[in-house]
Amino acid sequence: MIFRLSNRQRKELLIRATPLLVALPAPRDCPESDSGMLAWARRSLPEDSGHVRRAYREDLCVAPPCGDGLSAVIGQIVQGRSAGLCWWVDCVLVELDPPTQPRHPRTRAAWPAAAVTEQRQWPADAAAKGP
Repeated sequence: MIFRLSNRQRKELLIRATPLLVALPAPRDCPESDSGMLAWARRSLPEDSGHVRRAYREDLCVAPPCGDGLSAVIGQIVQGRSAGLCWWVDCVLVELDPPTQPRHPRTRAAWPAAAVTEQRQWPADAAAKGP
């Protein structure tokens, strides 16, 4: 499975020079070593692999699905603990650095726009497709 950033995320990274923090659902066979996780993150974000700086595991609190992109499929990432309905998702957090000196602070954790397999893309709408 590969993941694609949204056009907005790519603009933040490449044009506005904003470092990103992207959350990828961890695979069952997720590498345990730092170097293995970094290699997996680069394979999972092939269009932006040159910008991947660091990858590490973390459980994220996720609320029921809403919005667009992967938030509509997996659920919305909740910062901190939530008093409402939520669950924990095992993720790999990937830090992407811009090609130039950063001009803004790193973003909060966010899902990429889409997940793509050989059979289909989630979500299937055209707006989630990368450039």
